[in-house]
Amino acid sequence: NSGKSLFIGNDLINNNSTSGDNSIRFNAGDSGPAALKIGGSYTGSDIKFNYRMPETFNNKWRLIAAPLKNATINEFIDNSLVVTSGLRTAFAPYDDALSANSKYIYVTTSDLDASNPDPFISGKGYATKLNDTGSPVRPTLTFVGKIQDAASVSLLISSAGDGFNLVGNPYSSWLFANSPAYAVNNLLTANESILNEATIWLWDTDNQTYITKNQGSAAFRIAPTQGFFVKAKTGGVYNFSFSENMQTITTDANYRTSNTRFEINLFIVTNYDQRNTTVRYNNNRTTSFDNGYDSSLFGGDDLSIYTELVE
Repeated sequence: NSGKSLFIGNDLINNNSTSGDNSIRFNAGDSGPAALKIGGSYTGSDIKFNYRMPETFNNKWRLIAAPLKNATINEFIDNSLVVTSGLRTAFAPYDDALSANSKYIYVTTSDLDASNPDPFISGKGYATKLNDTGSPVRPTLTFVGKIQDAASVSLLISSAGDGFNLVGNPYSSWLFANSPAYAVNNLLTANESILNEATIWLWDTDNQTYITKNQGSAAFRIAPTQGFFVKAKTGGVYNFSFSENMQTITTDANYRTSNTRFEINLFIVTNYDQRNTTVRYNNNRTTSFDNGYDSSLFGGDDLSIYTELVE
């Protein structure tokens, strides 16, 4: 259920012959997504991952990734009440090499071939918008597939265009994202050599703006189904990697520690929006750009609050 977790040290064998609802179901709601981590391999029928989101997320864009392997885009669009306008659906991968207003490649209803469904690519991120007209309104991301049991998942990222790539958590567990969360195995440290900035850009669905996370941020983790942007190092194509040893079934709340840093949080709030930035004092940092501790703005916004480098 929502907010609950399970760790299985070895293999998981699912002998239920019925796929989907009657097999294994993950629920996610106000207490966060259910999490499952396995130390071995998964054998058995398809299972279902439901992420029942807050009402405030309805009809708003969200960045997602499939938390199961062998999940299909067709089934997701059919089951998740994805917004459709004419032939175009509100579901799209991202390609930064394309022109400024064409970087999202929207799936059309004519693309959805039931006899040959398109698979989600593990580790790849997508943008989508759902419209639930039920009562209460609770938009739900629904994936059907098998437990991701690969020891590592790699996704090609490119410096084409401005170098931004939309990736996402391929596992049904949380992932350590920066050094304060787990010093050894975390996304930013493992991929630092192939990134232009050791930064993750997350989309804030409620406030409809991007927020930045880096090595100077407090400990943070990437939730199941979460998509996010990274920026590839200039001049090539690289493998962005996720690995089993980054997984955790414990959410952020249980990793809070005392913070003795000098830190200022600056907020702007209007009737409709909230924006913020954080200024921290860290020893051994400079007045120029410190990779992993300074981050660039991502995406144009009518309302922003930010600092400039002293130099």
